Amino acid sequence: MTVYGYRCPQCRQTYTSEVRGDRLDVVCHVCVHPRLHRDYSGIAVNRPMAEHWNSTVNMPIRSEAHFREELKVLSEANSLYTGVEQRLEILDPEQAKQGVTEEGLDATNRVRVASGRPPIKLY
Repeated sequence: MTVYGYRCPQCRQTYTSEVRGDRLDVVCHVCVHPRLHRDYSGIAVNRPMAEHWNSTVNMPIRSEAHFREELKVLSEANSLYTGVEQRLEILDPEQAKQGVTEEGLDATNRVRVASGRPPIKLY
């Protein structure tokens, strides 16, 4: 999902939208200006995945799309081998930073809930 930034030309209030364009026909919530203009000052670029050896699929990976494709192939092969449906997915690095321990997500969530913190949800 790509998010685009917009700014009200009158009061300078900023907004985000999934709609791409030079102008957005949305009324500003602050000054009721009828159109927002594209704000290019906060452009975020998603850096592409560099080519690397990936030990999960045991082969060189060229891009995120290639990695997703190979994870799907590996999931299907594991499902046939074990008889249990498998679905390998890319783990969001931000989710991974939330303190998952070696014991696994279930054990980590038990500790988090016991200490009053919300459980980590990966879906």
